[in-house]
Amino acid sequence: METKTHIDKLRNPNYLGGWDLMDAEGKTIDKIVTIKQIKNESVFNQKSQIEEQVITLLFEECKPIILNATNRKTLKKVTETEYIEDMIGKKITLTTKRIKAFGEFHDAIRIATTKPSDVVSKPVDITLCKTKLGKCKTLAELQTTWSSFTTNEQNTTEVLAEKDRLKVILK
Repeated sequence: METKTHIDKLRNPNYLGGWDLMDAEGKTIDKIVTIKQIKNESVFNQKSQIEEQVITLLFEECKPIILNATNRKTLKKVTETEYIEDMIGKKITLTTKRIKAFGEFHDAIRIATTKPSDVVSKPVDITLCKTKLGKCKTLAELQTTWSSFTTNEQNTTEVLAEKDRLKVILK
């Protein structure tokens, strides 16, 4: 199976979109992230052709998101604070939800309403994950093996790096 690129990934490479939380088969995945910074930024609105002020939420692990009203309310609930300084360093889960907006359906990034610590997860066995990945002989096998991993395993830096290394080799 060849790796495919979702067309919306080309839309705005500076911010995370719902399409960034999909695997190669189009299945949505959750991503646990650590809040690094929250700030105001100016972004260019294509429709209105003007710069707008938005709140951006930056993470240690990936690109930032533009914080809409729905996610802002959830962020306050999940972090149990309304103060930016107290949110820094806290972990949240990003997920994707199919929503209807502007007369069409979209895959929107949402902050999950449960804290990552609410889900008890066992430690990732990096050696076992890398061994499983190392047994793959084709990209299809790699994708199947990757899909069998938990979100926690997929979000582990060493496991992700091994998958990316094998993707290049198995092309």
